[in-house]
Parts: sequence; C-alpha cells; structure tokens
Amino acid sequence: MHAVLKRGKKASKSPQWTNVVTCIETNFFQTSDDGGPSTFISMWSDLQKRGALKFVKNAVFVFFMALTMILKQIEEPDGSIPHEKIFAAMENDPIVILWDEIVGNTLSHEDSSFLRKELVTSFANTWGVGIALRRNNELKDKNRDKIPFRGTLLPRKN
Repeated sequence: MHAVLKRGKKASKSPQWTNVVTCIETNFFQTSDDGGPSTFISMWSDLQKRGALKFVKNAVFVFFMALTMILKQIEEPDGSIPHEKIFAAMENDPIVILWDEIVGNTLSHEDSSFLRKELVTSFANTWGVGIALRRNNELKDKNRDKIPFRGTLLPRKN
C-alpha cells in the first residue's frame, strides 16, 4: 500500500491520483481516533516497527487477508498468478463487499476500480516474489542434502 501511495503522491497533478491518495490516507490508515490496532495486529506490528510503520484499519486488514486466500487458490503450479484470474475471482467473492465498506462513497466508481486494481496488482506482485523466494529456498534445501561432505572434510589423496 505504501508503494501505491508513493506513486500517487508523485502523480499529484492528476485529479484521479489526488482523489485516490486522499481516500487512502483517510479510509485505509488508522488515526488516534480509531482506538488503535486490534490485539493480533499490534502484537505483530510491535515486532516489525522501526519508526515509519503505519497501521491499517481492521477492515483493510480483513480485506488483504481475504485477498491472500484468493491468491492461494489462484496460484498456478509454476507459482505464477495471472492478474486476470485474480480480478475474475474477486467479482464472484464477498471481498467486493469488504472493498465497498473500506472505500464507501469517497471515490467515484472509476476511481474506486482504479485504486482496487493498483492495490491488488501491487499486492499480487509482492505475493509472487514471496512465492518465488520460498520455492527457491526449498530447492536449495533439497539440493543441500545431495552435496557430498566427505570431500570437504578430508583432504584428497594424490
């Protein structure tokens, strides 16, 4: 979400991006009036906090958790996640209701769709990088068992 917000601030001359940035800042991030994060989120985030961490509202957290479940279902055997399948799956899922709760009436339909596309694409790309790293680490761990250690422990005879 930070990357989309940063991109929006760079494109501040665009009225669409101006509306999107305002919506993100008011509807996605918690303020002191919101009562702070839930217990689970605060326990995790206290471990991650290094100064610039922004807390999201609980509805936003639930939205991204639901998106995570959709991405797990769509993931191809090779680890790829086709963006067309994500948006098709989202149309038939209750995640649309979660999105409407978050955005509300602050954006037009076009701006709301634009923001949803930007956030979902950014999240899916980040998720895909995580899948690739996980699979790469699994391959390294499998191959580590096949390396002969005898040659590294004993010097070779001439």
